[in-house]
Amino acid sequence: MKYLYEALDKPTRLYIKQCPHCGLKYFGMSTKSNIKRYYGSGVKWRRHLEKHDVKPIHLWNSDWYYDKSISRFALKFSRINRIVESSEWANLVEEDGLTGGNKLTDDIIQKILSKVDQKKKGTKISETKNSKKWKSTKGKIIDQKRKDTVNSAEWKETIGKESIEKQLKTKSDPIWWETVGKPSRQESRKNTDYSKVGKSVSKKKNDPEWRAKNFKTCPHCEWYGDPGNYAKHHGDNCKKTVEQD
Repeated sequence: MKYLYEALDKPTRLYIKQCPHCGLKYFGMSTKSNIKRYYGSGVKWRRHLEKHDVKPIHLWNSDWYYDKSISRFALKFSRINRIVESSEWANLVEEDGLTGGNKLTDDIIQKILSKVDQKKKGTKISETKNSKKWKSTKGKIIDQKRKDTVNSAEWKETIGKESIEKQLKTKSDPIWWETVGKPSRQESRKNTDYSKVGKSVSKKKNDPEWRAKNFKTCPHCEWYGDPGNYAKHHGDNCKKTVEQD
C-alpha cells in the first residue's frame, strides 16, 4: 500500500544545532539553502545564543523533503528525544517540520512568563537582604533575636544540648574520635589476623602454572619475573637498552 503526502510549499530540511558554551541543542526545520550558517529559530534558543554571545555548532541536517512526510520523522524524533521536557534541548514545542519553532500556544507563553516572574521575585528578595538599609534595620533586629535565643538558658538546655550531642556523634569531632573512633579502630586491629593478609597474592605468584603463563624474560638482560616489574624496569625500559642508546 502506498501513502501519498501533500506537497510542501518549499523544499525543507531538518537540522540540529548545539551551543558551544554549554552543549544545549536545538532541533528545527528550515527552507534556507545555506543551512550550516543558519543560527536556528525558536524563542528560547535565540535568547540563549544572545545571552552567551556565541555562534551555534551545526551538528546535522537531513536531505531535502518535498512533501509532508517530513512531519512523521520530525514528530517521532521530537517525542523519542523529549525535546520539550529535556533540559538538553531548547525546544519549547515539538518540531513537526511544517510550522517551525516560533508558533507558541497560550499555555506555553504563560509558562514562560511565570518562570520569568519567579526569577524576578527571587532576585528582589536577594537584593533586599544584601542592601545596607535592610541590614541596618530588619536584618539587625533578626540577628539580635537569633543571638538572644542562642544565648538563653532555655535554648541551651533543649535545642542547644541536642545539637551538641549530635556533634559528638560526628567523625570530624575530636571528642568523638577519642571516645568512639579510636577505640573501635584499636579493637578492629586486635581482631585482624595480619598473618593471612597478602598470602593469597604470594600464593598465586608461587604457583608454577601462573608463573609460566604470566612471568616474562627480558630480551636485553635475561631478567625473569612478574609482568609488573617487567613493564617498569625491563623491555624498552631496560637499563642495558638505555646504555646502548
